Amino acid sequence: MTFQQLVLAIRARWRILATVLGATVAITVIVSLLMPRRYTAITSVVVNVSSPNPVTQATLPADLSGTYMATQLDIIESPRVAQSVARSLHLAQSPQMQQQWHEQTGGRGDFDVWAGEVLDKQLQALPARDSNVITIQYSAPDPALAAQVANAFAAVYLDTN
Repeated sequence: MTFQQLVLAIRARWRILATVLGATVAITVIVSLLMPRRYTAITSVVVNVSSPNPVTQATLPADLSGTYMATQLDIIESPRVAQSVARSLHLAQSPQMQQQWHEQTGGRGDFDVWAGEVLDKQLQALPARDSNVITIQYSAPDPALAAQVANAFAAVYLDTN
């Protein structure tokens, strides 16, 4: 097919191409307007792998640093840290959180355990490539809440560690 034949084919079918393009743009706009807004706050913490163990005073070998970073990620995403975040943010005093807790659990169980599970669902801890930095991301419908929770996870992790 030559370039001239391609141009002739496009001219003959320009209405179909315009309809498909218009439908695609319209669907994209409608979907993006209907989807709820989500904001992601990001904070970072530096993990010092070369610091000596406080009990044995031995430094960590370089080949264990990968498992050490994985352990630190597990600590950040642990239920203990999430429950401490829920307590530090005083979520038990939030009427909205109390209402959600009663709707989902009927008021049974520990509120902090439930709130920690809710917080953990929107949390993501990622190691940076070839460095000792862990990025903590939290998504929420409110940007201030997302930033507050991400910072609280970083602070509680540092206190826990």
